[in-house]
Amino acid sequence: MSVEEEKANYLKFRNFYNTSRELTSDLDLLTLTYFSFSQQMRFNDAGMFNLPRGNNYYTKDRYEEFEHAFNIVRKPNFIFSSFNAFDIIYSVLGKLENNHFVTASKDISRCFFYADPPYTNTTAVYNEKGGWTIKDDLELFKALDAINDKGGKFALSNVASAKGKTNQHLLDWAESKGYKIIPLDKQYSAMGKGNANAKEVLIINYEPHNNVTLF
Repeated sequence: MSVEEEKANYLKFRNFYNTSRELTSDLDLLTLTYFSFSQQMRFNDAGMFNLPRGNNYYTKDRYEEFEHAFNIVRKPNFIFSSFNAFDIIYSVLGKLENNHFVTASKDISRCFFYADPPYTNTTAVYNEKGGWTIKDDLELFKALDAINDKGGKFALSNVASAKGKTNQHLLDWAESKGYKIIPLDKQYSAMGKGNANAKEVLIINYEPHNNVTLF
């Protein structure tokens, strides 16, 4: 099948998804996203999926990745939820009184929190229209501070700089609290937005250990 034919088939499938939503499923959206540009999900103001065809192909390696992930998440200790991120954090931290969290619902010292918010000064489909701002960053920092104060561990992914701009509020916060800032050897340029020079970091509040895996 030629590249032109693949693109034409993708557009037919995208049109089917957009015009026959009552007949489609989550698997259709997953398939559409997988073959879209940069494997991203984007909808226009009318709610129509509008990304063009990407250069992705369904290979054996990709199948094995899906199979591995599927077998992991089938385990009973995984729960998938769709909530506002802050609502989830606050439900664990407890009630906010006088700018402090009290009456935590769980033993925070036994919890690990991983936060991967939209990165300031970068562009993605989930923050290109003001979906995440510095104000949201500051609220997240306050919640992570509360986790730290209650003895919990957290890791925060973000960028120290991107597009020639330093995320000073991020660095100032981490340094003022004595959190560890770990540079990551990772570059990306998704969506052709020129983020290849972004300096990604992992900010943690605990002593890292080597060779620790989740699964």
